[in-house]
Amino acid sequence: MPRRVEDIIRSDRRSIRSIPVEKTAERPRRSSVSRSEAEETPIPKIRVTPPQHVAHREHGDGGPTHHHRKSRFSNSRRLWLGIIIAVVVIVAGTAYIASNYFSRATFTIVPVTVPISVSNMTIVATGTSTAGYLKYDIVKYSGVASTTLPATDGPSISTKSSGTVVLYNAYSAQGQRLIAGTRFVSDSGFVYRLAGSVFIPAYTSSNGTTVPGTIRAVVSADNPGVQYNLSKGDGQAMLHIIAYKDTPRYDTVYAKLYTDIAGGFAGTKKTVNQTLLASTTKNLEAALMKSLQSQAMTGVPAGYVTYANAFTTSFAAPVVGGGISNTANISVSGTLYNVIFKKSDLITKLAGSQNIDRFGKAAFSSSGLESLKFTITNPGTFKPAKATTLIARLNGNMVLKGTIPTSELKHKLAGLSLAGTRPVFATYSSVIDTNKSFGELFPSWASAVPKDENRISLIIKE
Repeated sequence: MPRRVEDIIRSDRRSIRSIPVEKTAERPRRSSVSRSEAEETPIPKIRVTPPQHVAHREHGDGGPTHHHRKSRFSNSRRLWLGIIIAVVVIVAGTAYIASNYFSRATFTIVPVTVPISVSNMTIVATGTSTAGYLKYDIVKYSGVASTTLPATDGPSISTKSSGTVVLYNAYSAQGQRLIAGTRFVSDSGFVYRLAGSVFIPAYTSSNGTTVPGTIRAVVSADNPGVQYNLSKGDGQAMLHIIAYKDTPRYDTVYAKLYTDIAGGFAGTKKTVNQTLLASTTKNLEAALMKSLQSQAMTGVPAGYVTYANAFTTSFAAPVVGGGISNTANISVSGTLYNVIFKKSDLITKLAGSQNIDRFGKAAFSSSGLESLKFTITNPGTFKPAKATTLIARLNGNMVLKGTIPTSELKHKLAGLSLAGTRPVFATYSSVIDTNKSFGELFPSWASAVPKDENRISLIIKE
């Protein structure tokens, strides 16, 4: 039987069934799918031999593509390296600017302190400058306190006040004669007349100091009235001779009160119960003293110090008067002599020269000086109006502290390294405790203290 011959047409396409599922070397079986079915199923083309440029890339044979990729990588690496360098430069530059234009320096400074114990320490002071003695000064405060009391009306009277004064001649080595009726004027402008003629002795000299000649005399008010009454407590005030106005004698021939100038009155005589008058007078003196003391404590000059008990007082006799029927006006005038000391002199006296010398020529301050307890121990003999000797006792504690010259110190520290500031602080060792003081710079990489003194802070640690 003749054999049937069929033409087999080879195709580039392979049946999907011929794609191996597993990695085997088996040859694909011939598909029994009809030609028509094969034509309807799309089969992708698979390149067996890759193109030449792909083969070169896979084998890395240094072809054009390989060199191109290597060149691009090299350029990218150089770009990143440049960016990193730029960032480092910018950061370094910013840090430099910050350290030079925004840096700050802070110095914590501990002053040198010296504690002083003042335990029952007695001081002797005089009203004049005397070698070896502390000097005191006097600030005088005067005032009047008054009230009304029941009274009975007496007759109308008019009297002039009178009293004794001490006349001084510091003008000439020859005596000075004053006739009766010579007029004197007080600081308040009231006029008094000399009761009789007097001769004031000449002044003398002792160790180059003029000692005025003196004599006592009686003066009386030019007119009646209580306003002419003067208290002996005003003994520091002078009465000047009106005729000597605008001449050298006006301040060298003068008078001071030896007794009160009292007794002046004009009006209806008032009679007040004496027991009630005495108690009222006492209350008025206490109120007046409190008022004057308040003025004294708030009126201390700069550089001076005073204490609550550092004063004496003087009160004039009460004046009884008034024009209202069945009542009397009671007034009391008084003067407070407040004792003040120059701070530097008192500190030296209390602390001693050895403690003061620890500060050398540098300045220092004191704390606790004003809080010391002060007591006058010779109130019976201490007469501030006559500048007699004062004896007082003090108790308490105080501390001396070095004064830091901040402006001067900032100027010397500006622009130095921290190590370079040490010699500067060493020059202030008399007022700065260099072992406890220290400095800091901000930011931490700053190399020196700013030159701008406004960016230097000094913290004084108590």
